[in-house]
Order: sequence, then structure tokens, then C-alpha cells
Amino acid sequence: MEKQMFTIFDNVSKTYANPLIEVNNGTMMRGIMDMMQQNPNHPWSKFPDNYTLINIGTWNDEDGIPTFDKHSVVAELVAIKTPSDMIKEK
Repeated sequence: MEKQMFTIFDNVSKTYANPLIEVNNGTMMRGIMDMMQQNPNHPWSKFPDNYTLINIGTWNDEDGIPTFDKHSVVAELVAIKTPSDMIKEK
């Protein structure tokens, strides 16, 4: 199955975190939101305005081959606050 590959960019140190694999942008945001709520002392939770979630490509879990694309900003972590942020208007 092809999944999306992400990283978190630290706007202060100008470095990227290790890649993260998730089904899509929404499930990645949900996972980060959960982590931030469960770990309030984590730097992403304490200083969310310093970090940006970026989609960097795809990962195929059947053949283990990554495909890298242009970096695409998914969200600033400061915008990933509560579950209501994930609800889209119809």
C-alpha cells in the first residue's frame, strides 16, 4: 500500500526530524494532535509555533521503496490544536 511520508521542520534550528509514515495528511495530523495532547512537555507541544508538518513523498510498504516529491507544507503545528480543528465544514 502506498502511504504518505512526512517530516517536522524546526523553524528555529532549521533542521528536519526523522521521516514519519502515515496513510494520509489527515491521519498524520490526528496522530500528531494525539501525541501533543498526551505529551504536553514535548517540544512540539510546548512550542508548536516553532514547527511545521511537511509532506515529503510516499512510501510503498509492499516494496519498501520511497518516492520523494517537492516539500509540501501540510500545517503549522500551532494550527493543530484540538480535534475540532480537524472537522471540515460541509
